[in-house]
Amino acid sequence: LISCDMAHAFHPNYPEKYDPDYVAVMNQGPVIKLNADFRYSSTADSSQRFIRICDKAGVPFQRFLVRSDMPCGSTVGPLVSSALGISALDIGNPMWAMHSIRETAGTKDHKALIKALKHYYI
Repeated sequence: LISCDMAHAFHPNYPEKYDPDYVAVMNQGPVIKLNADFRYSSTADSSQRFIRICDKAGVPFQRFLVRSDMPCGSTVGPLVSSALGISALDIGNPMWAMHSIRETAGTKDHKALIKALKHYYI
């Protein structure tokens, strides 16, 4: 299962909000979303499967990990995965100001994600 929506992109006005080793940057490819408390459904296995898809499709990818001292949103991925008993992955394209009237995202990320998902489904 691929749970796909958006991911929080690194915002230069708020660098203190991000783990510097796991930031997502706009126009650098789709993001594998990770969380130690399983607020996202990505696991090492499901992440590796997506990495292979991206590699085969020639698409760059990124990893995003919420800082352990920061609150984290969630997706339907963990709920659906546990209800169906199947492996799942949470991915998304990076954007600023998620759930705001000023959402900003990169067009290259959308093209890259479409290419990766076409490779997965075909």
